[in-house]
Amino acid sequence: MNTDIQKKIHLLDDDTINKIAAGEVVERPASVVKELVENSIDSGAKTIKIDIGSDSREIFRIRVSDDGCGMDRDSALLSVRRHATSKLSSAGDLITIGTMGFRGEALASIASVSRFTLITKENSRDSLKGTKIVIEGGKDNETSETGAPAGTSVLVENLFFNTPARKKFLKSRQTEFSHILKAVEQIALANPSVSILLTHNGKDKLFSGTSADFKEKIGHIYGSEAVKDLIKIEKTFPFMKVAGFCEKPSENSSTQQSVHISVNNRPIYSVPLSRAVKEGYGTLLPKNRYPIAYLSLIIDRNIVDVNVHPTKKEVRFSRETEIRRALRDSVSQALKGESLVYKKGLSVFSFGKRSKPEIVYNEEEPDYKPSAKPSVLSCEKSEDLPSCTEEESHATYIRETSGQGRREPDLFSSYIKEEPESVYVKERSAVSSRDFGIFSSYITEEPKSATVSEAYDDIISSRDSGQKKSQFSGFSITNPDNEERYHPKFSATDRQLRLTENFSYKNTGEFRFPDMKIAGQFDSSYIVAFMSGSEGEELVLIDQHAAHERIIYDQIQANKMSGKISQELLVPVVLNLRASESEILKSGLTELEEEGFNIDEFGKDSFAIRSVPLVLGKRIGTEIIKDIISDIMDDGSSTFEEKKEKIASTVSCKAAIKAGTELSFEQMQKLVKQLSATENPYTCPHGRPAVITVSSKKLSKMFLRT
Repeated sequence: MNTDIQKKIHLLDDDTINKIAAGEVVERPASVVKELVENSIDSGAKTIKIDIGSDSREIFRIRVSDDGCGMDRDSALLSVRRHATSKLSSAGDLITIGTMGFRGEALASIASVSRFTLITKENSRDSLKGTKIVIEGGKDNETSETGAPAGTSVLVENLFFNTPARKKFLKSRQTEFSHILKAVEQIALANPSVSILLTHNGKDKLFSGTSADFKEKIGHIYGSEAVKDLIKIEKTFPFMKVAGFCEKPSENSSTQQSVHISVNNRPIYSVPLSRAVKEGYGTLLPKNRYPIAYLSLIIDRNIVDVNVHPTKKEVRFSRETEIRRALRDSVSQALKGESLVYKKGLSVFSFGKRSKPEIVYNEEEPDYKPSAKPSVLSCEKSEDLPSCTEEESHATYIRETSGQGRREPDLFSSYIKEEPESVYVKERSAVSSRDFGIFSSYITEEPKSATVSEAYDDIISSRDSGQKKSQFSGFSITNPDNEERYHPKFSATDRQLRLTENFSYKNTGEFRFPDMKIAGQFDSSYIVAFMSGSEGEELVLIDQHAAHERIIYDQIQANKMSGKISQELLVPVVLNLRASESEILKSGLTELEEEGFNIDEFGKDSFAIRSVPLVLGKRIGTEIIKDIISDIMDDGSSTFEEKKEKIASTVSCKAAIKAGTELSFEQMQKLVKQLSATENPYTCPHGRPAVITVSSKKLSKMFLRT
């Protein structure tokens, strides 16, 4: 037993009480800035200036000045006492509190662990002099009259000088200032009508601007690039109003901190609300990626409780489920109708990690200059795009026909063509693939001259299969002159496309993309095409696996609405599982049935699968069923809806055309047309981009053309 503990209960002195309170309110210098700026906003200030002073070791000065209402002498003396406030008069006011602060303990807590100077003057014609109060470590040192501008200025020096245990836990000067910067950004974003200037050692670090326009405020705080492609969100509900902006799915983050939310002009951190914003994106975002959003929620104060956290970072809602649903729907509706194609330029195709390519000089030239390190211009994969899953990776793809692994293509190597299999084709009049729109009928035209015709035939004609490899390994140029009527290697893909052919566009007739001109297929995985976009003609790259995944996923959702979700297998598939796997599968039978599976127990740890989702077809192998069940069992999703979503996504992935599958021209046509008819043709159900466009302007930049 600890004998140092006093046996009698007694009251603590004010100095100890203040230091305990400071431990809750004042965590670090950023906490001081946050509390002082919030006081300034509550005073009605329109302009707030924050000055930070530091040396090589620590931040030693924080000054916050405003042009708010200011205080008279009596109010100034009370403001530095614990639980003295002008914002509450009774406990009932806590229910509808509308100010940033309300407890009346911030100034007293700060003054107890620093050298504290308050200078204030009422913003009125009758006020001639200001009041100056100096407190050091919680003890009053000076109270006097002084000349001062209208408003309030608070100077905090030597923070934690009398609590060395707290001071030693502070991080480096740079880290502490980054926390200050983040706190100021959040407050400025939540209060666009207030102009905030932050300086550090005399240098401007952040200026939120004088405009009250929310979008302009975002641009001032996060830069002009942040507002370039923002999507506006504005929706009103009986109990709340949602306003703000969100980024397209192609711009995303690895953390939830990219979702900036304020409630009644108070910046908050809320996992449920951040999750609701992500749910609004649906399947447009990859797993473990988060949207970028700037949202202001004005909510009925009667259903918001702000008195649940010492620093007021978190709030609670009495109608949280309704608020989450409203927020999710607001984001979802804002994204609908927007073009969400991944538009990429230098961020995808970059010259290494340098902003400019290194110039390599020829030593034989008279003007030769030595280069520190010769460089080769190379295209690198963008780090901001999610990587493919194992079965989609080209490098690990195994050809079923040969059993040999594929080698990554060398862009500048010559291609040695293998002997083609026999094929039955029907001759057509010459039609340029660049002149063929996928949503148009065939247009036949005579070649302009014999020379042009011969050159064209030499490049893209094929006497047997209608396709020919170009001199660039992995790229096949499609010739629509020859229409494939039969070829064994295309038959499996034909079956897959027929299962989705009667979906969407035959019912709606609506397409998300303009007419697209297909040029060919690269690496048996990507469809290369052209279309007219917002910046003129654009190069389009379509991931065939991701595209077909999206088509199937949308078909699954549509089938649920119609009630036609499953079909019986010609022969039931029997699964024999381990005991642990059997228990997991039993726990998910309800969700599987909801998604179109009919699974019965078939003895000890055995199950008979009698029906599967329509998109899988009637002839399906045991392995694909086992893969689907395995993926579902390995998933960590817990809620009923999350499990259903995982099942639908997994079924779409397993039933889709795989990367590495060679497609005919007609199959590419069908695939792109079906994709264009989906609700969200921009990503696969896992959030990976299905379509990427590159404008001619971006291409010119990549080739350093002026």
